[in-house]
Amino acid sequence: MKKVFFTFLKFLVSFLLLYFLFRKFPLRSVIDVVKGMELWSIWGGIFLVFVFFFISSLRWKMLLSEQEIYISLPRTFVYFLISFFIGTFLPSGLGMDVVRSIYAGGRKNFERAFISTLVDRTLGMSALIFIGFVFSFTHRNFLVFLPIYGGFLALIAALFLLIMKEKVGMVRRMTEKIKFLKEPLSKMYRAFLVYREKKKTLVNVFLLSLFLQLIFILYNMVLAWGMGYRAVLPFFVYIPLAGVVALLPISIGGLGPREATYVYLFSFAGFPSEGALALSLLSFALGLIPALLGGFLLPFFKPSE
Repeated sequence: MKKVFFTFLKFLVSFLLLYFLFRKFPLRSVIDVVKGMELWSIWGGIFLVFVFFFISSLRWKMLLSEQEIYISLPRTFVYFLISFFIGTFLPSGLGMDVVRSIYAGGRKNFERAFISTLVDRTLGMSALIFIGFVFSFTHRNFLVFLPIYGGFLALIAALFLLIMKEKVGMVRRMTEKIKFLKEPLSKMYRAFLVYREKKKTLVNVFLLSLFLQLIFILYNMVLAWGMGYRAVLPFFVYIPLAGVVALLPISIGGLGPREATYVYLFSFAGFPSEGALALSLLSFALGLIPALLGGFLLPFFKPSE
């Protein structure tokens, strides 16, 4: 019952924010912006979406290998797409990370696969925030953005170091008292500590994540260029923050909060609000194409044993 209630609240947040945005910026004007786009930018955006997912699969494969889960890159890519489809379109109640852990690890290695996805997501988010932090210095309101990005980076670093230095022993002992959680949490904890000895891999994954997030920013930039907006630097400051907002578990797929963030932030850089709203919605819509491909592939691939 709680799951249904919180899902309803997420739908409500997304609906209300989109409703207020479309009241202020009519849907027709947003559609007109998309219709007036240069076609090359849309095809370029679709290409970059698939490049983004492919490199994401490579990054995840590197982390899986350190857990002794060896899957070919093409299969890792397919699992990524399938999990994206299930997590986006099917009412399974399972998040994308859980689904891809099931496919990659199966019952035997689920915990190790799941830890690899958490580290994968954490390093990806860290790279995105790091880019925002660095480019904040180029913004006239850098005193506003620096504390935001700096705070996020400090929080992620503190949590990561806390676990790496085994300071979570007290938490582990507490969870061991709950019998049905003892074994899976113990496996996850041991799986996480594997990365403590794999610092070179973590550095390489972080560097790959930086490249990956630059592609994500370029993806938004290409779509905006197709709308006639030729700026560059604002994307490196605004897109990371919008990406973090979209990850907050308060809406459906980030819809609503992400669009409001685009409209608000890009207004400082002279991007028309209708254009910023169209950019956010279009970047979300094109990003669903790999998910649809994952749905097509779903019947042909089964989770690992």
